[in-house]
Amino acid sequence: MRDSDLNTRIAHVNTEVALDTKREGIQMRSIAILSMIYLPFSSVAALFSMDMFNWDAQNGDSVVSKYIWLFATLAVGLTAITVYAWYHITTRHERKADGDAQELQKKIGKIV
Repeated sequence: MRDSDLNTRIAHVNTEVALDTKREGIQMRSIAILSMIYLPFSSVAALFSMDMFNWDAQNGDSVVSKYIWLFATLAVGLTAITVYAWYHITTRHERKADGDAQELQKKIGKIV
């Protein structure tokens, strides 16, 4: 009887470890997908980058380009979209994983 109780507790712990591993895998996958989307854009932007600074500015000329606001706006906007997409994807998958875990716990409870 003690062995049966111990085996049941070990099964519950193993289930929790498996579910945590699944959640971490989901997060890594979503990060990888977002990286695959934005990395090519970053590479192209670096290749065809705009000159944001005029290092040869003469007296009275601006050193900073008048379009630097556009770069800052796009960078902040894309970062916000990336963080939102990661959060949305992760929470959706976590809710699904939690539902699966509850279903599995019910099945285990019926067996034991």
